[in-house]
Amino acid sequence: MQEIGNNSLLASVIDETVSAEHAEQYRLLAQVNHHHIIFSLFDKSREKFIALEKFLIQTDESEGDLVDGLNEIYTHKSSRILNCGFSDSFVGVFSDDVMHIPAAMFDEQQAESIHQLQSRYNGRKVLQQKFLSQDIRSLYTINPLIEQTLRHIQSDIHVLNSNALYADSLLHTYKHDQSVRVHANIIGDRFDLVISQGSKLLLSNHFAFKGGEDFMFYSLTALEQLDLNPDEIPFHVSGEIARNSGLFIMARKYIRHFDFMNRPDHCEYAYGFDNLPSHAYVGLYNMLLCVS
Repeated sequence: MQEIGNNSLLASVIDETVSAEHAEQYRLLAQVNHHHIIFSLFDKSREKFIALEKFLIQTDESEGDLVDGLNEIYTHKSSRILNCGFSDSFVGVFSDDVMHIPAAMFDEQQAESIHQLQSRYNGRKVLQQKFLSQDIRSLYTINPLIEQTLRHIQSDIHVLNSNALYADSLLHTYKHDQSVRVHANIIGDRFDLVISQGSKLLLSNHFAFKGGEDFMFYSLTALEQLDLNPDEIPFHVSGEIARNSGLFIMARKYIRHFDFMNRPDHCEYAYGFDNLPSHAYVGLYNMLLCVS
């Protein structure tokens, strides 16, 4: 782990072919949550991930600390990926306030007022995005300072919601498979839970949790609400979880078909990515399916 100011570089893969001379071929795909910032470079000409960096932000859950961490990485030129350059950029931001609405029920003029009634925060900006796989709209909130800071990276960066991207990518991936599937993506002390059947979204939610007991409570409650048997339904997990962790061991006791989701095969990866856990960055890789 490399210390960079108040931040730490937890993981870094930079392919030897990465060069600022080819920046017009590159796309930045990134994720931002309460504690981590992940940058990746995708070479559009070769359809290949060629670089990834994961930073730990020293924060006590304060969004101000997150803004400071982003600013420090950007202004101190701590990221080789940001220093390289790229032609376009997309970032998925985790939000504790997100809801998905069928387009037929969506009133664009009332969107902000509807969401503010359910939001626990004041002064947050309400954004919306469309699913590419289904006729669904997502509403979510973001701290305006975080959005402004991200636009220092690239003025026209696409600021999206990670939960919506994750759900949308799964609907796209399994649109021809009519079996019921459960997926969870763990990032820090939050996780996204998505239950789908083919291209139909049965449930999508975002939870804060403190340990395996919380994770199992939310997951099993969701299965029970949909009358799904944990002994029968495949449950795939990705993100920050290890096979020898207490959470993984506990989950295998209560959910028979609990296992990792491997990285997708809709693109290629530079050889350095083989040193990363295959399940760790599935949510990031799958962003490709939801951007154009």
